Amino acid sequence: MDMNNDYTVLVPAFNAEDTIAEALDSILSQTIPPKRVIVVDDGSTDGTARAVAAYGNQVTLIKQENRGVAAATNVAIRAVKTPLMAALDADDIWHADKMERQLGFLAEHAQLGAVFCRGMTFRDTAGSRIQKGTQDIWGRSGMLIRTAEAVANGALIQPPDGLGDMVDWIARLRENGVKMALLPDVLLMRRIRPGSMTFSRRELGNKGYIFVAREAILRRRAAAKRPG
Repeated sequence: MDMNNDYTVLVPAFNAEDTIAEALDSILSQTIPPKRVIVVDDGSTDGTARAVAAYGNQVTLIKQENRGVAAATNVAIRAVKTPLMAALDADDIWHADKMERQLGFLAEHAQLGAVFCRGMTFRDTAGSRIQKGTQDIWGRSGMLIRTAEAVANGALIQPPDGLGDMVDWIARLRENGVKMALLPDVLLMRRIRPGSMTFSRRELGNKGYIFVAREAILRRRAAAKRPG
């Protein structure tokens, strides 16, 4: 098996001072480590940038004004130079063999453009970690994708409440014919907390998800009108 291990990890971050070190440690401790880690600090007002700077040249830090997680992800994608890329939200945690498992699977299935995995959601409550259950992670933290496919898919959109950017982007991958798979393995921990990019849509509302659903309908209508 010819396994390409040359990958970059993208980490969009906003006011993640309390969680980003654990996220970065989980990246850097992978059994197959990345070539590069890129953190885009999306205008944080806490010590996020300082926490990232403590990693020195192990992590590339890009700062921007607050424009949302989609904009931060787009900036990171443009900086990738490896043939593969993965991503991790700044409050999530990878299992140590996450990338080894996904890299091996992608190498064995050359027809795939991307592979995702399952994760265990949890909350930090009163100093303890409460597990909430497992779920399919069709999003940033569960993704390994070929860089060429990611670039060809275009920029992520920024929904009204910041939720649904990856739902739309992955829907466009499918519409563009990119073949994807989901590993049944639980390979990450997904933290749920108010104000984070992974907070439950049931608790924040669903404006973003309505927006991306509308965008998908408009794309389908436009495609149906094209000749041929």
